[in-house]
Amino acid sequence: GGGRLCGWCTVENKCSRVSRCSNSSSPLRWVKENSECLSVTVSSAVSISGNEKAYPRETSVIEIIVANLPPLLTGESYQCVFGSVGSGDLTLISGDMYSCEVP
Repeated sequence: GGGRLCGWCTVENKCSRVSRCSNSSSPLRWVKENSECLSVTVSSAVSISGNEKAYPRETSVIEIIVANLPPLLTGESYQCVFGSVGSGDLTLISGDMYSCEVP
């Protein structure tokens, strides 16, 4: 025996028993190994002048690499939160690369 009683509930950002982690049976929601944990790395930050179709106004965008991001379930979404400044939608570019508009 000797299995671990606790693991990391990634979406709730806490150590817990598998039974106390919501949707723990979905991939990457409850993990036992550090190598399975979510990690975020800022890749680049750019300012877009506002003349591109996707960004009609001047906008700052960050690109981030998110490893081991759990797949979204129905009705869920991921947000980039910038403290008291606000939040923006996390948008998949490709693979583990995502972008977020800075409010």
